[in-house]
Amino acid sequence: MEETRPAQLKRTLSTVGQVGIALATISPVAGVFANIQGSLGTGGTGMLWAYLLAAVITFGIAFTYSEMGSIYPVTGGVYSIVRNVLGPSVGFLALTDYLIQAVVMPATIALGSAQYFQALMPSVSLNVIGFVVMMVVTIIALASTSLEAKFTGFFVALELVLMTVLTIASITHIHQPLSIYTHPVVLSGKHVVASTWSLVIAATAIALFSYNGYDSALNVSEETKASSKQIGSGVVKAAGLAIVFQFIPIFFMLLATPSIPGLLHSTDPLATLGRSLFGPNASLVFDIAAGFAILNSTLGVTIQFSRILYASGRDRIWPTAISGYFTRVSRTGSPFVAVLVIGAIGLVMSFFSTFLFDLTFIGVILVVLYLLVAVAALVSKVRDRKIERPYRAPWGYFFPVLAFVGALLVLTQQTLNSLLITAALFALGFVYWLTVGRRLAATRQSIAGDNTGAI
Repeated sequence: MEETRPAQLKRTLSTVGQVGIALATISPVAGVFANIQGSLGTGGTGMLWAYLLAAVITFGIAFTYSEMGSIYPVTGGVYSIVRNVLGPSVGFLALTDYLIQAVVMPATIALGSAQYFQALMPSVSLNVIGFVVMMVVTIIALASTSLEAKFTGFFVALELVLMTVLTIASITHIHQPLSIYTHPVVLSGKHVVASTWSLVIAATAIALFSYNGYDSALNVSEETKASSKQIGSGVVKAAGLAIVFQFIPIFFMLLATPSIPGLLHSTDPLATLGRSLFGPNASLVFDIAAGFAILNSTLGVTIQFSRILYASGRDRIWPTAISGYFTRVSRTGSPFVAVLVIGAIGLVMSFFSTFLFDLTFIGVILVVLYLLVAVAALVSKVRDRKIERPYRAPWGYFFPVLAFVGALLVLTQQTLNSLLITAALFALGFVYWLTVGRRLAATRQSIAGDNTGAI
């Protein structure tokens, strides 16, 4: 398959840089620090089981991504995979999923960063700080990919050190028995009650969001100097590191909590844990470190979504002028118009997003994307048995089936409100595809000679 490329992306990334950008997008610190309130609020101390279940599903999805990404190592990640395997119409559903994420996720993570920076400037509103974070991130995202990789890599290294220190400190301050996990509790109103498996599974959507971002390794495929096999394996490496540096700290952090009821009632669980581990002045240090780490994650997702927007322009899904703008690449190698669009959306949304609602909603959006790629992988294994697979996931059909079943299980436990909003947004996107996008994509196919599937 030959792509029509108005402008080439530059291969300047090493495989280390590729994994580093993916880890920055995931951000182990953001996964724990920004999401702990939502995880505790939904599943209580059962959040550990949510993170364990999410880890199992994540490995299933990561191996699936890796194999499929090695077959189609092009910018666009999952969108490009689904489009090639299941055809442009279903591919557009994956693109719609990504575009919904692009609208809400950068601002959501920026607001997560703002929550911690606010400790330095309590008189400034959360939304204003989130706006500034998005502006800084957008400026950095206009630089070359190799420079972005160095920036993100530096902060990722600091994150891993911070999570290691936090884990060691927790191990030396154990206060709780293992029964907080075998008999988990959750806050209901003002009372602490027993948690349930349905709450744990509901919290798994937030945990999946915490681990999410390893697919960023595929979104910079065309900017990575590596073989298709190495590009695919980068996904599993990023996912594995994300799980290790989130699950282990969470396990010991909850055990190090002096009071479980106090933690569940806290409006800032991280500050509560920080004070118990490092004293009354430690929370400020943790807040600053968490703020910069989550800013780094905001940069990672901005890089990711700008590449997906670039891929959609290259596939001629939008009117000609818009598609042309999305594929413009600067001298630094950045798809700068796509970056500016994602940044502008994040700047606006930073004034309209409600952080905790976005966490739950994004969880649903992510699960739908996992279902799509799992189906694409299963179809590819059955229909395209002779196709070359540079990176072959172990155990045949096991991981795609695991990804599909796990994602479906999590989806059934989400709120009706989130499911209805998701369905409505997908419906709107598909109306555009049927009325406009399909015709434009057909023009692209006739130019490029692309036979990736029926429209």
